[in-house]
Amino acid sequence: MYAGIVAKDRPFTQLQLNMANALNLQIAAAFGYAVLWPSMPLNPPGETDDPLLKLGDGVLPAIDKVVADGLVDPGRVFVAGHSFGGFAACGLITQNDRFKAAISLAGITDLTSLYGSLFGPIRYTELAHEHLFHFTWSESGQGRMGRPPWEDAGRYLRSSPIFYVDRVQTPVMLIHGDLDQVPMDESEAFFMSLNRQGKRAELVRYWGEGHVLQSPANVRDMWARIIAWLDEFGDIARDSGGVMVFAGDRAGSRKGAPPLQPGELSAFGPFARQ
Repeated sequence: MYAGIVAKDRPFTQLQLNMANALNLQIAAAFGYAVLWPSMPLNPPGETDDPLLKLGDGVLPAIDKVVADGLVDPGRVFVAGHSFGGFAACGLITQNDRFKAAISLAGITDLTSLYGSLFGPIRYTELAHEHLFHFTWSESGQGRMGRPPWEDAGRYLRSSPIFYVDRVQTPVMLIHGDLDQVPMDESEAFFMSLNRQGKRAELVRYWGEGHVLQSPANVRDMWARIIAWLDEFGDIARDSGGVMVFAGDRAGSRKGAPPLQPGELSAFGPFARQ
């Protein structure tokens, strides 16, 4: 999912399940998962909003619909997002415990710390402080805060998932590259706050990667970890070839058996080595 995107009656260029990069959602489908990309309405960029408080407005009704249509097992619903979608994933699990597990990739968790961060790809250049990406993103871009944090601290606080982390009951995997324009600190802080409370969380960091993973080996590793994470909390059974086992029209249970590990899954499906 991605906060602010609304599906329309004609193709929308950002809404592509078959993206030609590491975020290709056909990979999840190839491993047996149904993929739903819901509309998530927000005020247009440039108009002040409270994005975290609106996250469920589009997502939850969409889930209710596909469950009612018999397309989705209500006990095996997961949530995932990248960048502002990672923000949405972390934000949603602070508001309800409907999801069996969550995945946040390159996610934003603290709008106050993001505001003053240097832009990752040019952090070590002489004029890095003159690149105003995070200022404009926060005030008049996707962040929709309208003002800097010292003029409207309350809006930044109530729209930052980190300040609701005590409410999280959903296991969450946080994935981040160390050269990302979204500072890796955003995922580390959320992970450390969950770990401090003894909650289930996993932090996966990739050296030398930016906002979207580029290395084929890292992409393979990331998806193997994602599928293993979903399989574990969804109680998903797979055969020796890594194919999802069904019991009727639903995925079968492992019945106490351990899930396949990332190293085992990386040899299956779209990542099978020839």
